[in-house]
Amino acid sequence: MKTLPTTELVAAVLLYRLKITCRVALGFVWFWEGLVPKVLLPNDVQFAMVRHSGLWWGTPEMTLSWVGWGMVAAGLVIMSGYRERLAVLVATLTLLPLMALVIVNQPLALTDPYGGLAKDACLFACAAVVWWLAPIVPCQRFIFPSPPAAAATTSSPAPPRASPLVGKSF
Repeated sequence: MKTLPTTELVAAVLLYRLKITCRVALGFVWFWEGLVPKVLLPNDVQFAMVRHSGLWWGTPEMTLSWVGWGMVAAGLVIMSGYRERLAVLVATLTLLPLMALVIVNQPLALTDPYGGLAKDACLFACAAVVWWLAPIVPCQRFIFPSPPAAAATTSSPAPPRASPLVGKSF
């Protein structure tokens, strides 16, 4: 079984950690922004934005709750790493119309010192890092392959796959 040289191993581990950190940060923001301001502690400004947009079903309150639960689910999927490139792509493409709706319906959000566009720019950066690193550093098992199965097993294990990092320069 081929092992990575030390410098490539260090680079692979750092890239893996960077990808996971960005993925968890992105997913956590989706989870938090869905759960806290939309489900647990919605306020009149949130309801007014939904009402003013005209894009609601049933009541603005119910729609805000559904949007919040959708964001919670999206955050959990992103943090889990399931189909990570697809998840960050969908999150990024969903963020664009949400940003536009907020800016159109609540222009003062542009001056919000605790969120708004600055936070969204960071979300785009995290999504880009996950997108770029996902094919290079797919998962931890490529960096630290498991040892071969014991000879006593009845079924023969699949041959170990070479790391996609072998031969890459960092």
